[in-house]
Amino acid sequence: MPTRLARLIENAIRGLRPLTNNMSLEAERAGQDFLGRVETRHIPDGISVIRSDIGDIPAEWFHPEGAADDAAIIYFHGGAYMAGSLVSNRVLALELATSLGMNVLSFEYRLAPENPYPAALVDAMRIYRSVLELDVPAQRISFIGDSAGGGLLCAAALRAKADGIELPNSLVMLSPWVDLTLSGETYETLKDMDPLLTKQKLKRAAEYYVGDADAHDPYISPVFGDFHGFPPALIHVGTHEVLLDDARMLAKAMLRDGAEATIEEWQGMWHVWHAFDIKETRLALKRISEYVCGNMGMSKGDE
Repeated sequence: MPTRLARLIENAIRGLRPLTNNMSLEAERAGQDFLGRVETRHIPDGISVIRSDIGDIPAEWFHPEGAADDAAIIYFHGGAYMAGSLVSNRVLALELATSLGMNVLSFEYRLAPENPYPAALVDAMRIYRSVLELDVPAQRISFIGDSAGGGLLCAAALRAKADGIELPNSLVMLSPWVDLTLSGETYETLKDMDPLLTKQKLKRAAEYYVGDADAHDPYISPVFGDFHGFPPALIHVGTHEVLLDDARMLAKAMLRDGAEATIEEWQGMWHVWHAFDIKETRLALKRISEYVCGNMGMSKGDE
């Protein structure tokens, strides 16, 4: 069961839902950046943050002291493909670097509606190739992403497979949005339970991102992909979020194709609770650290 603090935070978020779901896109982007600045005013001791743009793609490396040079996390931020930046997503990037003791690369892909599909996927592939060009072997790279970032990293892995590029060691998807056709039953059955997301808001975001393409395209909705030969994947999802069926369908599709997929449904949790300072976040990050480091055959902070 959720802790008392988690329940209090969820109720507070629910109370703000009418406001957050009716904000203009400009206000939503600015609000996320503001919160990101507030939450990351103080960088933890032992973490260096270095701006390292990849061409015209804004990017930052988070370097924990003692982290191995030949291992990396590529972090794919959320924001429904229409919001999110380096600033707004520093919270999770910092948490991942601190919890895993590994170098984390966060990047800012182009957003819809100004840049619909395939802009975000093109940027993600440029980032992956750039890390490989740093002589970091694929078997020492993990993709981690939240919400739309979870869908984007899955699409990037599908694209890499199709292009004959070696796949990363593992994938970790936090509350992933992987079906932009919005076909899951939990969009309706959990609409009153989810404190943060609504089908209406996600429908608008899907229209922005898909543009003139087909939402059934696996590079847009990875749940329709072919996962033969995929790396192992860990999926976190809360039982109070409308994206619960997205996560379940993705895990089912991966298992169908012989991929190793572990889905963990966190009771009473909401969309990407990992960004909040609660006991459940610390437990989830510990689990992610064990999963990623275990698949790479290393312990936290290995050199």
